[in-house]
Amino acid sequence: MFVTANDFTGEIQIADPGQGLQSWGAIVDRIEEKYLRMLLGNDQFLELIDQWDDSTATNYNQWNDFVEGREYITADNTTVFYKGVKSFLKYFVYVDLVKDGHIFVSANQVAESNTGGSEVLKGYEKEKFLNERFNLGVSAYNRAFWYLANNDDYDYETGYFFPLQKKTLFK
Repeated sequence: MFVTANDFTGEIQIADPGQGLQSWGAIVDRIEEKYLRMLLGNDQFLELIDQWDDSTATNYNQWNDFVEGREYITADNTTVFYKGVKSFLKYFVYVDLVKDGHIFVSANQVAESNTGGSEVLKGYEKEKFLNERFNLGVSAYNRAFWYLANNDDYDYETGYFFPLQKKTLFK
């Protein structure tokens, strides 16, 4: 849907994502859907999927701006730049891929297996590494929630869900 291999740069690098993962797209789509449904609810999620990339759709601008990001002015005249859905989805996709064993985390890299010559992170170091990335995603997710709740240009339904809380993934 939204996150591609090109989004995994900087602190969340995956060397050749999808290489050896035959169902890369399906796995990423499933993870994205989980978090977008949490944020938007079922009806708005379905509307997003139906309209965000169809420029003739009724609410195309609303959903395209949500996906791609945009600058807007709030009711109190504050200018805000919202970065779009990739700003949080890439972290959640990354963490879920590692948690589910599709990729492995090593000292300064991520690989699909531990055959790259680096020692794969385990135990506390892996948990710490993933928690930090997950919480970066939570921060960006909450900014997306804020965009939905405080955007006067579009009417998003925001009354029935709450922002995510930073947490420890593994205990």
